[in-house]
Amino acid sequence: MPVVADADLKKAVTERFWVLTDPEMPAISLADLGVVHAVDVTDGAVRIELLPTFLGCPALDFIRDKVRRDIELLPGVEGVDVRYVYDRPWTTDDVTAEGRRALRNYGIAPPVAPGEPVPCPYCASTETERSSRFGPAPCRMVYYCNSCRQPFEAMKTL
Repeated sequence: MPVVADADLKKAVTERFWVLTDPEMPAISLADLGVVHAVDVTDGAVRIELLPTFLGCPALDFIRDKVRRDIELLPGVEGVDVRYVYDRPWTTDDVTAEGRRALRNYGIAPPVAPGEPVPCPYCASTETERSSRFGPAPCRMVYYCNSCRQPFEAMKTL
């Protein structure tokens, strides 16, 4: 196996997060979602710290295992340890501008500041109303647009 400098391997691992996607929202990368807290590489051993979006997220184990399997395939990796950390909570402020755009294009309204209207991802109208606080995943709610008459999902704001 070729020897890869730790700095080069760290860069490769970090870049990989821009193509690894969230399994429940495949339009957004883990980097754009803002869940990558830290990446450390020592002698080919990779340690990754992720921030859970919601503690009850059913995809946490899947994401951890997917990240580990994917990073293990990179040249120079001698081992991968992926852990969730809780000392700094993830918030919806961690979602990048590109991530917000990707969510809208996918039909999910990105998070908004508390008290702000949730714009429809299809027509951008703010004439929307929450239909259900419970969506298909703990991080999303269901809304209805009174302008284009489309139901849509919206990320909960944390």
